[in-house]
Amino acid sequence: MENLSFVSVDTETTGLDYEKDRIIQYGFSVFIRGACVHTATIDVNQDVPNSAFSINGISDERIANGMSPVGALGLLEHLFQKRPRRYCIYNASFDLSFIAAEFRRYGLQWDFRPFTILDPIVIYRRFHPFKKATLSYVASYYGIPYNDSHDAGDDSAAAGHIYCQMYSQHGQLRNPYSNKMLEGWYNDWAARFIQYARNKNLDIDYNSFWWPCKEEYLCSDTSELEKQNYLF
Repeated sequence: MENLSFVSVDTETTGLDYEKDRIIQYGFSVFIRGACVHTATIDVNQDVPNSAFSINGISDERIANGMSPVGALGLLEHLFQKRPRRYCIYNASFDLSFIAAEFRRYGLQWDFRPFTILDPIVIYRRFHPFKKATLSYVASYYGIPYNDSHDAGDDSAAAGHIYCQMYSQHGQLRNPYSNKMLEGWYNDWAARFIQYARNKNLDIDYNSFWWPCKEEYLCSDTSELEKQNYLF
């Protein structure tokens, strides 16, 4: 049952640009043998334009009572030190890029390379490559209750339950799990989607397809990590 014990992580942000926008909410859900045993939502006090308010409904007044960005990162850092370092992250390239940008912004070290990433959107696209893949749609497809609240804690729990349901339905997931497997699945989907976009003359950024995040966001400077003997 190792594949069903993990921490599910989600973020809510002020926009889509991980270089300019900021994380205003973290969500964590702990799954043990397929059961969600704890869920938490952490608001983050960010004094930046919240252009995503109309989508996520997270008001400036709410985050004004949240933790400081550095305090929230400290909790995340502590979580990431826990073994076995298995994290369910729906659309991992989005959340990990934002998280890495936050660590870099405050001069903190990070290293995602030891992590095992369980990304339900990659698994879903493996079996349904051209279907809608929003969290709410996929939750409905697998019969997972979800109220689309855009609360990071609720979203992290929904993503974890989706993964557990996928595990029970798709035999491939019962094989030894590896990031290499999901990266291959993602690259297969991306190649098909890029070809489809070209055939349809769609205006997309062909350099935006990477998993689990861009190479420069996988870790901070390796020499610095070794010099400081920093364990993430």
